[in-house]
Amino acid sequence: MPNVNVFSIYTDEVRFVSPFMPKRGDEVTFLIKAYANDFIGAKLVVFEEFTWEENGETKSRVEKHVIEMQLDEDLSVRKQSMGYPGNFDYYSAKYVVNNRCFYHYELIDINRDTVYYNWKSWGRTSEDERWLFYQYDFRFNFVIVPDMIIPDWMTIII
Repeated sequence: MPNVNVFSIYTDEVRFVSPFMPKRGDEVTFLIKAYANDFIGAKLVVFEEFTWEENGETKSRVEKHVIEMQLDEDLSVRKQSMGYPGNFDYYSAKYVVNNRCFYHYELIDINRDTVYYNWKSWGRTSEDERWLFYQYDFRFNFVIVPDMIIPDWMTIII
């Protein structure tokens, strides 16, 4: 396993997601950063939740979408020109948000091993653990709720 700096991996739901509060149908840009040259690729894994009423009962299903992220070299250059350290790679992906979405990131190192990243932590896990913990335990995934309104007084804190 190569020596990658997993502590350099970072994203958040405010500065690395644009627009920050999307409306249904908005194309959202997702970013994640990692130490330069530590990874050869990244994926955005989105679980979109669909709910509907049927015979007076609420039903739901979840669809999984895996989006290959692109290395955004222009963003790295722009960040450097703004005074940010130049030793980071930024990966980006776009996804049209129509429903509540849970998501996490998967970064691939030179040996094609995967580092999973959600709001709680990063980790390398076995297939069985990954299935249970990262994919369907949504409390540790990031979340986007389209059409969510944050009161003006709250945006001062953000």
